[in-house]
Amino acid sequence: MAGSRPSVDYGHGFPAAPEDGLEGQAQKTTDKRPEPRLPIFSILDSIDFSEHFIIIGDVGTGKSTVTPIHEYGFWKGKKQIVIREPSRASCNALFYSLQALHPELGDELAVITKDTQINVSGKIKIVTDGVLLRMLAENAIYDSSIYFDESHQMSSQLELCMSLAKKQEASARNLFRVMSATIDPKEFLSFLGISNLYRMSGRRYHVSLEVELSEDLNGMFKTLD
Repeated sequence: MAGSRPSVDYGHGFPAAPEDGLEGQAQKTTDKRPEPRLPIFSILDSIDFSEHFIIIGDVGTGKSTVTPIHEYGFWKGKKQIVIREPSRASCNALFYSLQALHPELGDELAVITKDTQINVSGKIKIVTDGVLLRMLAENAIYDSSIYFDESHQMSSQLELCMSLAKKQEASARNLFRVMSATIDPKEFLSFLGISNLYRMSGRRYHVSLEVELSEDLNGMFKTLD
């Protein structure tokens, strides 16, 4: 894959999500998509989950809350999904968001940080850079999909994680997913040997500003004094 020209998918329109036809618990995770109008659904069905890929999309497009759970269903719950988040706070935030959106995941949804360990044996693990580095160093991740989420928030630990994951690629057979709103994908494409790049635009909302003046201006200024 390294050195090949990346294919880019630009999503247009936000179609309703089709039925996946999967079985068991994995079927439930894809049937219960959080919001079919999220921009991620414009490219979701064109993503090749059997290859490494990069997704670039604005904040709030559904990258983190939709893509990993959809992939879990795509593999019918048989592949481990490891999601890297840049901080303990973001790990916990994503965990509780996914828990609320997909209660049927139960013990399969895990969060592992320095301070929090919930369902550590679950197949969908949300982890910090430090935890991911330790897992890779201990060869605890294999035949899995590793999501380098918020990858624009680079750290020395994340660089080590990517280097180690790339070194283990042939033996561990892991798949890499890089997601961000702001990264320049060129370095990731070459370093991780990624050939598939997906872009999507965000949603825009009309914002109006209303200013209401106080009838008692003298009283207001006296209060400020």
